[in-house]
Amino acid sequence: MTNGDICVLLVGETTNSFRRLKKSLGRRHCRYQTATSYEEAHRLIGEEMPDFVLSALRPRPGAISSITERLSGSPASFYYAYPVEDGCWWLPALRRGERCLGAPALRSTEFTRVFDSVLAEIRAARAAEEIRTAPTPRPARRAKPRKPVLLAYEKAAS
Repeated sequence: MTNGDICVLLVGETTNSFRRLKKSLGRRHCRYQTATSYEEAHRLIGEEMPDFVLSALRPRPGAISSITERLSGSPASFYYAYPVEDGCWWLPALRRGERCLGAPALRSTEFTRVFDSVLAEIRAARAAEEIRTAPTPRPARRAKPRKPVLLAYEKAAS
């Protein structure tokens, strides 16, 4: 993964569960992986730590906490959808590695703002890390001062 890439793991019933979101991720310069079960999500997390995990699967007992435990302490964020009448609420489980189960649920429009905010935080943290770990440029060598050259003009003997 290059430093600019943000990896999002999408967990849904089918690989097309996030059709609209996939297009949006491309515009946000994110790449994504998809999983159709929590077990597959676990396997993918073992292969590459995502920056963000979004789940649209119905929460199963233990599934949310097992993903949260797997990501805890990493810089990853994890949100899962809870279906309601005509949409869903997005429930935060982990934000930048810190558990936040029980935090207020977000409507889709609110979630979009939070998602963009977290993406900006990730990019800022990576930029700061790049600056911190960049090799220190060597100071330019100063040229040794030159001794003045004396020009002697000889007058031609007349």
